[in-house]
Amino acid sequence: MENILIPTDFSACAVRALDYAVYLASLTKAKISVHHSLSSQNSYGNEEFALYSELLLEKDADVRKKIDQYIGTHQKRTYADTTLPIEWTTNIGYSALIDDIKRSVEQDKVSIIVMGTNGANGLREVFIGSVTAEVAEKVNIPILAVPETAEFGKGIKRIVYATDFHRYDPKVIATLKRWAAAMNAKIDCLHVSMDIDRYMDDLKKTHELEAHVSKQTSSESEQVISFHLVQADNLKEGIEKHHKKQPADLLVMLNYHRSIVERLLHRSNSKQMVYHTKIPLLILKAKRA
Repeated sequence: MENILIPTDFSACAVRALDYAVYLASLTKAKISVHHSLSSQNSYGNEEFALYSELLLEKDADVRKKIDQYIGTHQKRTYADTTLPIEWTTNIGYSALIDDIKRSVEQDKVSIIVMGTNGANGLREVFIGSVTAEVAEKVNIPILAVPETAEFGKGIKRIVYATDFHRYDPKVIATLKRWAAAMNAKIDCLHVSMDIDRYMDDLKKTHELEAHVSKQTSSESEQVISFHLVQADNLKEGIEKHHKKQPADLLVMLNYHRSIVERLLHRSNSKQMVYHTKIPLLILKAKRA
């Protein structure tokens, strides 16, 4: 991990996202880049950006003060097992937020974006949730969406990977095992079977995935990961059913590119979960199978 980007609007959910970004940075020795966009497109639609230079300078100075307050005591945090302080950079953008983020990802070699999200209940929440979902759709790096209701506690100790038996599963699981080792966490590999007629086929695929992963896993790592199959009417219900039995600190999903027809007929599960998640959601990108 080279650089963590936090786009912030200084809201309560953005503050919660900062907790998780600092946690990841401390474990991976990554730099943290805090970004705020001054564009009028940032929060209120697609109007053209039109601010006078004097107003921009005033806003720029005000935002820099807010960024310092936002980071606050986190500036004193150190990387795990060292006395080296976490390295911070700050940036103010003047384009639409999504354009600023894409530019930062390319220029600063960002490896993960951490954003706050409030879901989709009420006008403010619709904006926050939809922006995070749009970033997840348009940026080709992992996105960690952190809801305001997330409880950081003692960090991430249980990770749930919601699999749909994608060909990238072994690579995803290998990556999550490295994360789990650094966090001293356990992994639940979960599939939600939403068709009773396909349950036995889903059970077979679950066993096949478990066997495939076991061949590439040491005996110690086998104790870290377990495989689960849940029957439910929809993905959200299935994840919540599992969460009641085994509360998770992080939900992980793959967001793979669909054809135009598929996008019209189906709503992306990972994008839908941005609006409904109550625990942090890590969205990983995969090329179209």
